[in-house]
Amino acid sequence: MKLSINQDISFYQLVFNASNSLEFLSLSPSTLLALMRAHIDLLIAQQISATLWVKLPSGKIWHQELARYKSADIDSSLIYNCQIGEQATTNP
Repeated sequence: MKLSINQDISFYQLVFNASNSLEFLSLSPSTLLALMRAHIDLLIAQQISATLWVKLPSGKIWHQELARYKSADIDSSLIYNCQIGEQATTNP
């Protein structure tokens, strides 16, 4: 799959096109948080406008990371926080 810098892509598309046999990967909460922080750092450092669809574990720390990206004030960035029930929150 050939990508250009202005092309809309998703992680799902990248993973799906990279491998025909997907296996499950189990992550600890601390590893997932570290990966999330690394992605947010990259988006902010490179001023990348992204649409994020997230469903995160409960806890304030997860939402602080989303708020950090939103506060970077990158044009056209959107965050959709997919929570169910009492944990539903609005965009940070």
